[in-house]
Amino acid sequence: MWGSINILLVLAIASLVFPCTAAAGEFIAGADFSHLAFFEFRGVLYRDGAQAQDGLAILKQHGLNCVRLRLFTSSAQQAQLNPYN
Repeated sequence: MWGSINILLVLAIASLVFPCTAAAGEFIAGADFSHLAFFEFRGVLYRDGAQAQDGLAILKQHGLNCVRLRLFTSSAQQAQLNPYN
């Protein structure tokens, strides 16, 4: 299910899509993406209007330029029982 490869993949994609580089005077618009893969794995769809799209792409199109990702360390068994512990 949740493996270190999935977490590393999300980190790599986010760092390429959102290279937190705001010029002086610009606002940083950010979001916490720590649970993005968790919800996508459970079938959550992200939409812009009626069109289902990638969650990262939607936010980038609307001005997001920085992300936060927390790493969760738990065993596979612990994650299956209760992913929020």
